[in-house]
Amino acid sequence: GKTVFATLTSGCFFGETALFFKQQRNSTIRAAAFCEVYRLDKSDLDRELRQRDFDLSRMLDIFTGIAKSNKRRNEAVANNLRASAVEGTKLYKLIKTDEAELPRGKRRTARKVFLPNSAFRVIWDLISLVFATYYAVSIPYWLAFIEEDPSERSHATWLALDFIIGIFFLVDVHLRARCFAVLQHGRLATDESSILRNYFGSGMVIDIVSCIPLEVLSIGLGWRHVHLLRAGHFLRVLRLPEYLTRADSYLTLWGVRVSAASHLLTKMFFFYVLTNHWLACGWMMIHRYIERSVEFTWATTDCAIGGGPAAGDGCLATWDDDLEQHNVCNRDTMTTCYTRAVYYVITTISTVGYGDISPVTALETIYQNIVVLTGACFFAGIIGAFSALLSQSDTSGSNAFKLKFQRLREYMACREYPPDLQDEILTYHKHRWDQSHVLDKKKILSTLPLPLQMDLSHGVMKNVLGRIPFIGNYPLVVQKRIAHALTVQVCPPESTIYTVGDIGWDVYFIAKGTAKITLPRDDSVLDAAGIANAARLKRKEDAIGTMYRPGNHFGESCLTSESGVRQETVISNSAVELYLITKDDLEAIWKYMPVEKCDAFKNDLLSRNGNAWHSFEGDDDDEEDDNDGMPLSPLSSSSSYLLKQASSKRLLTNRTMTL
Repeated sequence: GKTVFATLTSGCFFGETALFFKQQRNSTIRAAAFCEVYRLDKSDLDRELRQRDFDLSRMLDIFTGIAKSNKRRNEAVANNLRASAVEGTKLYKLIKTDEAELPRGKRRTARKVFLPNSAFRVIWDLISLVFATYYAVSIPYWLAFIEEDPSERSHATWLALDFIIGIFFLVDVHLRARCFAVLQHGRLATDESSILRNYFGSGMVIDIVSCIPLEVLSIGLGWRHVHLLRAGHFLRVLRLPEYLTRADSYLTLWGVRVSAASHLLTKMFFFYVLTNHWLACGWMMIHRYIERSVEFTWATTDCAIGGGPAAGDGCLATWDDDLEQHNVCNRDTMTTCYTRAVYYVITTISTVGYGDISPVTALETIYQNIVVLTGACFFAGIIGAFSALLSQSDTSGSNAFKLKFQRLREYMACREYPPDLQDEILTYHKHRWDQSHVLDKKKILSTLPLPLQMDLSHGVMKNVLGRIPFIGNYPLVVQKRIAHALTVQVCPPESTIYTVGDIGWDVYFIAKGTAKITLPRDDSVLDAAGIANAARLKRKEDAIGTMYRPGNHFGESCLTSESGVRQETVISNSAVELYLITKDDLEAIWKYMPVEKCDAFKNDLLSRNGNAWHSFEGDDDDEEDDNDGMPLSPLSSSSSYLLKQASSKRLLTNRTMTL
């Protein structure tokens, strides 16, 4: 009920009270900044101390003194904090807690819309990706193929769109320099100085230069070559790799799984298409600007469509003897010229080279060599991306699973496994693959520390735990330990999960499907605990029924048995998904729980199933009479712990409802 503020720095430790005194955590530890923490397990510490013949009682005395000192310090800090909140006291005057009295830069917090991964940031970054791609396509195309006269209405429309996009990127510079919070070494930076410093080091100057609207100034001055000034916006293309990486992270955030190999292949194709476009525009720029006064170029000798003489009317461009220069394109639209230029690039970059278009001048030959070398680099990159994708599929993807599946079939056929057992094993592996697309879950988890393993297991098993009503009554850490200990088993319809008399130490929880429970007619197959609990099992059958559904559990009798002999037969009525936890894992979890919570957990397992109770106050006495005074197992006598906390009226109501 009290809050104590303390800051731990490098070299400090925490958690020693729970480590040495087996107490529940009495404080919450949160990382104020990015930090690296090393975890020491109590068993490892005990083993190391024993190997060095260290006096454990001395260590206990040391930490007892530390615990007492911490308690006195925390009480003093708590008293001071309470006193600082009382107006008129000295501490109130010394400690300024009013936000208005804090420096402006210190109390500035970023708005939620500006935080990383907020909906506004996601939409803004995606729009930036679209507009940057528009610049990457439109600017080279306009420079190479579109006429310079800005008076045409269509040109003015495109320039207006460019002006709007330019305003968007100007606003983008302002937001990234002052408003968009950034993560620095795991810490969220919201102050303007940190945001500006981070943005300045990641390309702010380039963004500012790319936003200067020179084409607007040229229109006011009446200069015709407007599109040449638009080339400055092309610097925004340098942001494309960053935008694509952010888009991939947003897909991951939305739960869309994109492998690293797929992401790499997508980026390679994206830039390959853009490069083809840029190289095609480069061919036309050479023809249009550099070789305007050269009679024979690649365009004036491209006469495949018209079939006329070189530099004639049937070619892509025509030489004019009077002007001593060729035109840009003979076609009605620039689309045909663009298509021929792209065709020229593709046949060159793919090393096909049909020969209908070829370089004529020395400059065009040099440019064609650059195109070929660029294509070689791209093809090497694309082949590498494809290799990574196929390798991933063969080692950890669907191909790897199919290979494992086939080997498993061959092994079971060689060993002559029964068909029902083969079907059950294959169903289990297919279910695991459909759920996680991971071949070895334990191998992945083993690379993480135990707390992260528990968090990950709880995130995966959260829906399963939600189907077990009484699990939600226990602390989150207990739920995490249970989730981490659970293992899955999938059974096809009409398969035997276990039969009476089998040996087993697992408790089963049903997540999907139904299972049928059958009690034995002959008690001779039971052990002493099973015979003692026969009447209890009969009452359970009367209260719950024989058909178990999601939320029910079975096999809990192993908790009261010394031999692990099963006391019932369980057969799946439909395809059923089960989650198992062993007796040893349960006992390990109970060691971390207070005695009363531990007894309550045992009582829930033994006396409750789903939302129904099947054992009540006084049932143990009736059972003792039914069994001629035969003593009950130790855990059976404690199975009504929670019911002792309820009123007799509540007990009578529950019994009436369940029966």
